[in-house]
Amino acid sequence: MPIFPGDPTPKFESVLNLERDNVNVSRITLGTHTGTHVDSQKHFITNGVGIEKESLSKFIGEAVVMDFSNKTRGDGITSYDLDNYSSLIVPNDIILLYTGTSDYWYDDYMDKVGKKFTYLDPSAAKWILSHKIKSIGIDTFSVEKYGSKEALTHKKLLGSGIGIIENLNSNLRQFVGRRVFLVCLPLALKELDGSPARAIIFDILD
Repeated sequence: MPIFPGDPTPKFESVLNLERDNVNVSRITLGTHTGTHVDSQKHFITNGVGIEKESLSKFIGEAVVMDFSNKTRGDGITSYDLDNYSSLIVPNDIILLYTGTSDYWYDDYMDKVGKKFTYLDPSAAKWILSHKIKSIGIDTFSVEKYGSKEALTHKKLLGSGIGIIENLNSNLRQFVGRRVFLVCLPLALKELDGSPARAIIFDILD
């Protein structure tokens, strides 16, 4: 899987094995923002809560999957882009953004995408707040433009109690334009800035 530039590379090591120790036990070393993951307030906000104190209810519920794969890679999703989906949204929804970036998740992501991935423009963060969205998920490294020093989108969302899920994979593509039920739970890692998570989507039939 692709790793955000500068983040630690995952390592998986055998510590105990069946032949020698009668049991298999492994050591996992990875960053808190590896693969599909959830951000906590502590990721960008001084005195923000750690991932174990983020409400799990933010990451469970009905979601609308929006298609932004027509955006030029490296461009931001704006409030005007999100307006196209306003009629599908109700308060307390989760929105999941498919950008097409995840199509390269397992092979040549860094060659074809690298630092030019679709992100959320700060105007989109304001739209999310005004529409009472409880959580946002995206199939890119980050909701933030690469290299942003201010991190306005992260700070606006996290500071307002909005959940952030990043690096969803390309399975999201099959649900674009539909209302689904999402479960995406982080580990309860005390006082940490984020956690890998397993995202599961259940289709909601009309």
